[in-house]
Order: sequence, then structure tokens, then C-alpha cells
Amino acid sequence: MLPEILRVFVGQNIRPCLDQDTRREFYIDDPLSGQAYIVKYSFHPELRELLFKVQKDDDRIVHLLAIDGCLIGRARQMDRCDFVLFDSTTVCFVEMKMRSEIEDEGELGARDTRTKAARQIVATFEYFTNQFAAAGIAFSYPSIEAIIAVPEKFPKSNSSERIFAEKFLNSNRIPLYIDSKKVFE
Repeated sequence: MLPEILRVFVGQNIRPCLDQDTRREFYIDDPLSGQAYIVKYSFHPELRELLFKVQKDDDRIVHLLAIDGCLIGRARQMDRCDFVLFDSTTVCFVEMKMRSEIEDEGELGARDTRTKAARQIVATFEYFTNQFAAAGIAFSYPSIEAIIAVPEKFPKSNSSERIFAEKFLNSNRIPLYIDSKKVFE
């Protein structure tokens, strides 16, 4: 997908938005005042709950494309997710809610946060689809998925989460996961 991204966004300087990693486990941070990036240094264990984990069982390259604050600048008035992760077969749109107080907001606040995150993911997916189409490239990959990244301690398997993910899949034909990590298989 990297060659396609470089062709689609040829008029933009997207190199600062791209990163990659071959480690079997690594973390991504999305600071409130900046763009998402792969953490390349050691960090205090207490910070781990604010980071998104990526795991895989081999040394293949996983790419990160920072969206919010980089590919789509903060001055542009449109919904967008935080970043896209991809390898040769999987594209994953991720909206980070690791720093939100989602677990303290109760069911209504959590539902609002999920709804906003889903809207951001869908807007980014549609943006990609339109940009690829304008470049004459079909945006179709063996696996396209979405993740709303929440802290590990956030309960992710209750019925409201499952119903929300099912509705997202039915509306967008993209599986949605609410989790603190992405495992590339």
C-alpha cells in the first residue's frame, strides 16, 4: 500500500507523516498536541496505559501514516481519525481515545465518545476512498478494519460494545474493534 499512498498523495509532503517498524511488539503514542508516532525509546511502565500496542509474530514491516495533525492538518475542518496502520494485506484506521475519560463518563458519555470516534474513522475511510479514486486507484485491500483505541482497563466486551460494533459493520462493511492493541496475523 505504501507505493499507492505515495502516488495518491503525490502533491503533499507526506514523508513526515510516515513511520514504520519491524519489531514484533511496539507502541504508538498520540499526544494531545501533536501527531501520532511510533515510540522508539523506553518509557515508564505507567505510561503504557496511554499507548496503543502493535503485535505481530514476524519481522514484517508495519507502516504508520499519521492522519490528524499531519496528512490532514488540524486547521482543516473535517472529521478524521488519528492514524492508519498497514502492512501488505491489512489497512487499519485507528482513533485513539486512550487519554479520554471514557471509563469515567458512564454509559452515555462512552456512547458519545464511541459515536464521535466512529464518525472520525468513517470520514477518514471515505477521504481515502475518494482520494484513491481521484488518482485512478481502487482502495481495496484483503483486510480493512477499524479500531477505537481505549485503555486496557476499559471494559470492551459488554453487550453495548458488541451492538455498536455490529451496527458499524452493517453500515460501513468494515469490522470495528474497541481495544488497546492491534495484532497483525
